[in-house]
Amino acid sequence: MTENKVGLGSLRKKRTSRPDSFVPNQSEDDKRTTETVVLKSEKKKLTSKDLPKSIRLPLETHAAINTISTIEDAKIYETVNKITEFYIQSLTPAQRKIVKNSVQAVLETSRNKEV
Repeated sequence: MTENKVGLGSLRKKRTSRPDSFVPNQSEDDKRTTETVVLKSEKKKLTSKDLPKSIRLPLETHAAINTISTIEDAKIYETVNKITEFYIQSLTPAQRKIVKNSVQAVLETSRNKEV
């Protein structure tokens, strides 16, 4: 005897087979095309007119930066650049892109002022 089916199964005469399921391949590592270095420092020695104005820091922060630059035998602004670059690398790619665009905009405006 035939069973009385309830629902969609009762209306379908021919049943098609279910499509094969597959798991998409994932790459092993993220390959980013953006540059890793955001702050590009020039190889020439910078003068005070090339550098921006000073910033206000707490005394202990200034002492720490000064000590780090003395240990590494580098200028204070070079040490600040390294610290900033390490911090930028720890940001998310979206935040890193915002910082990169901001830096490029500042560089473009400074180049336009020189010309």
